[in-house]
Amino acid sequence: MGDFTLPLRAALLTLITADATMIALIGTPLPVRVFDYVPQETPFPYLRVGDDAVTDWGDKTTPGQQFLQSFHIFDRTPANRGQKKVNEIQARLYALLHEQQVTVTGGQAYLVRFDDQRVLTDDGLMWHGISRYRFLLS
Repeated sequence: MGDFTLPLRAALLTLITADATMIALIGTPLPVRVFDYVPQETPFPYLRVGDDAVTDWGDKTTPGQQFLQSFHIFDRTPANRGQKKVNEIQARLYALLHEQQVTVTGGQAYLVRFDDQRVLTDDGLMWHGISRYRFLLS
């Protein structure tokens, strides 16, 4: 077993960008606005896979890692006043991830669980949703 950081991130980006419902929520134009690095001038809404915390989850015989993975959703679209669009994207993330099978190259995900989420705004125009999920891999 090695470090699963990059394989997990790749698996999550593939899973999310392959989902037709998520694509419809985030919208077009293509490419799908799901990133690990957000290019300048990216239109809203978009989702960023980011901020992970990794701890050891192994024992004497089986190595493993626990990930607490954050997803950030941003929306400032005038047509989407309020946090509804962010909540819809968070709900779709929950359907895609919570207690679902996630295929990670070189490892096995034993547990995928919702941890917490929140929606923030400073000015009532920009909405920032944060959803976190826990992954146990070995």
